[in-house]
Amino acid sequence: MLSSTRKATLNEDIRAWSTAIVVCLALMLGFASTGYGDTILGNWENRMDGWSMVDATAADPCEGFGNTLDDYSLKVAVPSGWHMAVMRDSGLLPDVTTAATIKVDITLKASEWEIGAGWVKAIENVVFQSTNVGWVQLNPVGGDPAIGWDGLEDKTITATFDANSVNWGTGNTWAKIIIVTNYDGVTKAGNFYFDNLRIVTAAMAISKCTVTAGKTQASTDTDYSNMADTFTASGTVLLPAGVNDINAVGVTISSTTDGEVIYTETLSDFNATVVNSKHKYTHTGKIIKGQEGKITSMTLDFRKGTFAIAAKNIDLTGLACPLELKFTMGSTELNGDAAEMVVNGTKTIPTRLMRLYKDTLIVPAGKAKVKSSTKASSGSLSVTGEIAVEDININLCNSPVVITWSDANDTNHVQTFTIPEHSFNSKTGHSYTLGKNITPTVTPVAQPNAKVSGTIDLDKCTFALSITKADINTVPGEANFGIKFGDFNEVANYTLP
Repeated sequence: MLSSTRKATLNEDIRAWSTAIVVCLALMLGFASTGYGDTILGNWENRMDGWSMVDATAADPCEGFGNTLDDYSLKVAVPSGWHMAVMRDSGLLPDVTTAATIKVDITLKASEWEIGAGWVKAIENVVFQSTNVGWVQLNPVGGDPAIGWDGLEDKTITATFDANSVNWGTGNTWAKIIIVTNYDGVTKAGNFYFDNLRIVTAAMAISKCTVTAGKTQASTDTDYSNMADTFTASGTVLLPAGVNDINAVGVTISSTTDGEVIYTETLSDFNATVVNSKHKYTHTGKIIKGQEGKITSMTLDFRKGTFAIAAKNIDLTGLACPLELKFTMGSTELNGDAAEMVVNGTKTIPTRLMRLYKDTLIVPAGKAKVKSSTKASSGSLSVTGEIAVEDININLCNSPVVITWSDANDTNHVQTFTIPEHSFNSKTGHSYTLGKNITPTVTPVAQPNAKVSGTIDLDKCTFALSITKADINTVPGEANFGIKFGDFNEVANYTLP
């Protein structure tokens, strides 16, 4: 527990940090934070506040109407149709890597509008441009909330835009944001009143995450020697209001697609320190040979607004992207999601984590080679990829294996290549290799000259299969490649070069 003096000091530093923290996009555009978690991009208390007209015919601060933050809103008149109304441009900028949720409040005054047979969109979209981003156009989440407005009474709405998917890159030297309006067919046009255009900063965001699968995999809850997966993550975090001290943190790693909790651990031995006036909570855990793995390190630096966590020798079977990392502190929860683009950089999360959990088939980009020929028995298909099975008890030596190939947009015309049972050999574990000169049964047209070769390793979760001397269907664009044996029946979609 912290002493009362240290608690007070911590609270002061937290308040100072809360008002000083600025998310990357807000830094990029040169705006200031005015409160916990939010960064104001447009308040218009000081006339245009750095904004300028683009297609707008008039734009002026308005006192006492449409103001959802402080005393003024921005009153904007724009012609009918799709128009870039107003814009905020910025000068020299720091590097930008992430954004968050953008919100803006819009008010429409009934006395100014006569809708008639027309329609009004309070906001069409927002547009971002920067050194690295030529044109990113974001539509409101869930559609424009003012569609269907009859103009009979004043209406104030909040439009939300998800900017997390924008790839800002690094080295940006300029950026701008543009508000776009749209209306048509109205009898009389009025003004748009904008206010409180802001970034809503996530309380926790994962900027980097690494997941690896060990060479072995736990088969029982106490088979600790086979738990060899690792997990690391880092990013930004805000201290929630009302949290003055941290005695324990529950850590949970989950797959968001199926809601399954993959790993959980409670840390209760935090070391609270002050280093150069910066409060930092740290945890370290030592791995003991023959015992269960654990979180080996965790740092919550609430002065810098960052976190980092690492776990080793744990069981992550079933973990898939997107994943969720959650910190629980009493009744308070902080959570962040990581999609495939964040986890492992350019590499995908290991398919091996699906072994003994979910049937999975993946063909990575560049791993399918197709040769079609007008000459009979001269085509070939070679595919390598990743495979995981929920039921490892199937013996491929005694089972037929069916390979399928088709146009993803024309699944009525599927070629099947059935490898007869007893064609695979196995020396160790669940690794299978095809014998020599294996002839598959081909449909819909028999091809007695076709040959198939390759391997399927259900322990390493890899496969490499080749069909030669065959008439392979020509597939333009998107293809479906499938493998079937026992209860396993999966198809991977693949984009041909």
